[in-house]
Amino acid sequence: MIHLIFTGGTISMQRDAAAGGKVPSLDGKALVNLAPGLPELAPLTIDDWGRYPACHMDQAKLWELREHVRSVATGSKGSTPPSGIVITHGTDTIEETGYLLARTLDLELPVVMTGAMRTSGDPGWDGPGNLTDAVRVATDPESRNRGVMVAFGGQVFAAHQAVKTHTSDLDAFSAPHAAALGTVSTAGVHFQAPAAKSAAVAPSGLSARVAHDSGDHGRQWRAARSCALFF
Repeated sequence: MIHLIFTGGTISMQRDAAAGGKVPSLDGKALVNLAPGLPELAPLTIDDWGRYPACHMDQAKLWELREHVRSVATGSKGSTPPSGIVITHGTDTIEETGYLLARTLDLELPVVMTGAMRTSGDPGWDGPGNLTDAVRVATDPESRNRGVMVAFGGQVFAAHQAVKTHTSDLDAFSAPHAAALGTVSTAGVHFQAPAAKSAAVAPSGLSARVAHDSGDHGRQWRAARSCALFF
């Protein structure tokens, strides 16, 4: 059983005339139905955790998602733990969420993050392909004990090393200080090296104020500007 956690992002977006732009509107069932052949890969559990743009994944939501993944993976809410977890997520903060999950969860089962660079209304929508690839990775026996991964554009990365390095390319992610773990396609998953997880810690929450693109809200900039007035 693969547990699909849907959090929103471009992969779930459609144009909304009233909102004047694209908003996360497709739920998990709709996305699965738009990915032909996906249910044939493994039994699926659909979990509509949220429909958030990537920029709305602040520290509170990051930790809430982390705790949800932990409870699903360990069966702490009374459910049977799945064989793998796939998370759809907005691409602008996949690396922040992926890093948090990789550094704070010590799991044997694979956790695979993915998303899309285009919406369902755009030509060449990459959502169904990335979602299907992520499920392929989550079901592969060689994925166990590799920790949290990102499957995107036909490549598989360790989540703590994955970085969004392009704003529009379909293969927007890379590992600038490492290398891809492997590749994924209709032919299956091919890993380049044996399984190895990153070291994990177990914090009780996220409380430090650190400047980043999802939770700082300009506090560091305002503080720096105030100091500059005295020099």
